[in-house]
Amino acid sequence: MKCVCEIKVQKHEQRGFTLIELMIVTAIIAILAAIAIPSYQNHVRKAARRAAEGDLMSFAQAMEKQVTVLGNYAQDTNGDGKGDQDYNKTPPPAGVFFGQSPASGTAAYNLLITTTPDAAGNAGAGFTLTAQAIGDQVNDPCGDLTLDNTGVKGVPNPSQAGMTAVQCWQQ
Repeated sequence: MKCVCEIKVQKHEQRGFTLIELMIVTAIIAILAAIAIPSYQNHVRKAARRAAEGDLMSFAQAMEKQVTVLGNYAQDTNGDGKGDQDYNKTPPPAGVFFGQSPASGTAAYNLLITTTPDAAGNAGAGFTLTAQAIGDQVNDPCGDLTLDNTGVKGVPNPSQAGMTAVQCWQQ
């Protein structure tokens, strides 16, 4: 008598991932995130800096319009056509100066106007506009930005800025 015996071997298909495969994928994602997140943050800071530069240029134009009308850069609070107060003492009229950049949304900069007196002490002979970095924007290598009535673009604290004024305003 012959015995025909069949031995059936069941094959188990592998389902899912092994722990090592999951660890490799996790490591790859972590490496990509470590590269992408700082790059994204730098891009956001640079965009906020560009917005502040645009706001400073717009405000400089408004100040030039004011000097054409009033003969000086000082604010005319009583409407007599003479500049009578410094912007630091009295908030500027609504719609002319927003006080932050960007004007709506989360502020990245506080915008400040300082008028300078002439030799006789009369207010409004010149001005300096400052975009003061706030929040995460303080991590931007350029820091604060300035623009004055002669068109000079600057970085108030060059030793702390990490970049020159020319680099900050051209990048």
